[in-house]
Amino acid sequence: MKTKKKMTTDFSISNHFITRFNERYLNRPEQWVKSDLRNYLNVVMTSGQIRKLNKYSNNSTAKAIKIGLGSNHTMVMANNKLITVL
Repeated sequence: MKTKKKMTTDFSISNHFITRFNERYLNRPEQWVKSDLRNYLNVVMTSGQIRKLNKYSNNSTAKAIKIGLGSNHTMVMANNKLITVL
């Protein structure tokens, strides 16, 4: 059995991301400690999605990078921060 890729912790999560994650991905309000949300993302994301997140997590470019989150959602990262869920 293949081991799942481990997510880096070298990025930050905005409060806007948490709000949009609750609205669009979970469809319910949830109180998150950012470390708990990071752990949750590590569980629900595939190895390929985690690999892409890790690749761009130390990238301080202001250009928005889109990273898949399941089959229907996309996370947006810019300036080494998760900023929203589409």
